[in-house]
Amino acid sequence: MPRHRGINVNGTAWGDGAPPVTEEELGWIAGWGLDFVRLVLSAERLDGPGLDTLDRLVEAAGRHGLHACLDFHEAPGYAIWAREPPAAGADLFRDPAPRERFLALWAALAARYRGIPAAALSFDLLNEPPVMADDTDRDLERLFAHPHAGSASAVTTGAYEELMRAAVAAVRAHDPTRPIVVEGKNMAQTPLPRAFYEELGVVAGLHFYLPMTVTHYGADHAAAMADGAPPPAWPSPAPSVTGDRARFGGEIARAFGMDSDAPWTRARLEESLAPWLALADSGVPVQVGECGVIRHTPHAVALAYLRDLLSVRPGTTSASACGRCATPTTGCSAPPAATRRSRPGTARRSTAGCSTCCWRARRRGASGPSSRAAAPSPSGRARSVRRRRGCPRPRTTRPPA
Repeated sequence: MPRHRGINVNGTAWGDGAPPVTEEELGWIAGWGLDFVRLVLSAERLDGPGLDTLDRLVEAAGRHGLHACLDFHEAPGYAIWAREPPAAGADLFRDPAPRERFLALWAALAARYRGIPAAALSFDLLNEPPVMADDTDRDLERLFAHPHAGSASAVTTGAYEELMRAAVAAVRAHDPTRPIVVEGKNMAQTPLPRAFYEELGVVAGLHFYLPMTVTHYGADHAAAMADGAPPPAWPSPAPSVTGDRARFGGEIARAFGMDSDAPWTRARLEESLAPWLALADSGVPVQVGECGVIRHTPHAVALAYLRDLLSVRPGTTSASACGRCATPTTGCSAPPAATRRSRPGTARRSTAGCSTCCWRARRRGASGPSSRAAAPSPSGRARSVRRRRGCPRPRTTRPPA
């Protein structure tokens, strides 16, 4: 499987007014030496104009040599950050109408883009599926300040796998060779069984934000992270979410790094990634679609953490790390190499859930990824922001390999 480095950007507009990435910004991304964009989509915005915009972005990404990965961040009847549970009859995991629309949308996208080579386009079916009921008897409502996080936890692993099988079938009915990413359960923290990925021939998707006391410090969507917690350090002597670790058990405690009082160090990062690295070593390709550090975390701590995270290497699998930023309206924490090329403070403006780092893994000899990356500039303010942050002026064409 090809190795990629890239970023997340908006593929559609959003209800809060955030616009999609522009074709010009895609050119900048390619000019930074990246070759991958995860286009995050809202199902509510995939109407006529939204599809036309997406068509232009997919075409522009290919023109600039960028692999485009389409991802439902906001699916019919489900979004991980939803502040309220779905209305009656509108839950993706319980009700037929949103399920049918979810499958129909993927079938329509597969048919629409089936002429695009597999090397240029992939589908990430669902962003951060919920915490599974069979993994815990607790919910994450207080931890994330999301009522929906608790209500969605009635979903079982079997139900999630069945929905993903149906979505894969919907895509393959129109485009049998399209690469497909199926994210792990529990908000993409826990891999599904290896047999599931092997049977369907899909990529395993991981989002990595451990320890959350470092990556989500002060996050307004993870309120417990700020409740009396001291500013984080790296290595971290405070691995547990203050006052909340006892509320979680079993798989959830392990998935979110709350099962041990051991300090967080590079070794523990590698230990936490072990199930995913083992999956990659077995031959299942793994994509880390998100990771990073929120802007409230002290800058030196963020850089030290990212430096260690990006240095983790699977023993028999080569991987490519990429600094990523989820929307063109936020900055991201760039890896050390990029930061050294810019003025101090260039990488300060990161947002948890937005600034990410991804690996594409394949069965090969071990080799370390480059850590070069940069943040996309905000839409509409791109030129001035780039100058203010001291970012190098991007080339409009890809650099020679």
